[in-house]
Amino acid sequence: MLVFNHSNYMDSLVLAAVLPGEPAIVAKRELAGHFIAGPLLRRLRIPFVERYDVSGSLADAQALMTLARQGRTLVFFPEAHSPEGWGLSEFYFGAFKVAADANLPVLPGIIRGTRSMLRGEQWFPRALRSASRSESR
Repeated sequence: MLVFNHSNYMDSLVLAAVLPGEPAIVAKRELAGHFIAGPLLRRLRIPFVERYDVSGSLADAQALMTLARQGRTLVFFPEAHSPEGWGLSEFYFGAFKVAADANLPVLPGIIRGTRSMLRGEQWFPRALRSASRSESR
């Protein structure tokens, strides 16, 4: 199981692009109904989890353990997302419960740079100047 800090939806897209195999990047169930994010995340075979309903959370935890047994790497953003905040926020403990129940090691990771690509409540990334582009001018 991999756990990462979380700034915005670009985190998931970056991880889907760079992690080997078919990682199971876990998303909150609220995103399943979103008109843009929902279809994209389903296409990536992203498992959605219920964060507030206990019975739904237990069923989702069982489904995640099944994915782990099938060899998919579980990827969590246990940090509560705050678009305005900098630094770490409070953690949801569901990821760690799944790891303990499935006897999975937890490997922390850091994502840097996605906050500058997508600020606040923006939906579309802004262009970033690369060093090579600015040096050529």
